[in-house]
Amino acid sequence: TMMSQLGRIRLVDRRDPLFQSFLDDLGNQVEVQGLRWLGAQGIGNIMHAMAKMNLRDDRTSRILFLQVEKHADWLVKEGSPQTIANTVWACATLEIE
Repeated sequence: TMMSQLGRIRLVDRRDPLFQSFLDDLGNQVEVQGLRWLGAQGIGNIMHAMAKMNLRDDRTSRILFLQVEKHADWLVKEGSPQTIANTVWACATLEIE
């Protein structure tokens, strides 16, 4: 997926308007539709990519982490062990409790 590919990038210019637009669009969609439209694997990939890019303090990160917390039971039920591990790793890496 695009987010898993983005996760391979070691350095992100957070000032890049296209990157900011991408993050804003993602955050807006998650606010409107919740997480389920992404699917469990998509969520795990996005969370993993955000942690690899050290994206913790922007609006989209806060939205995603709040939604993951809100829907953790669903994610555990629907996600594979790898998806759950990616999500937990992302939270630990970004020091999200």
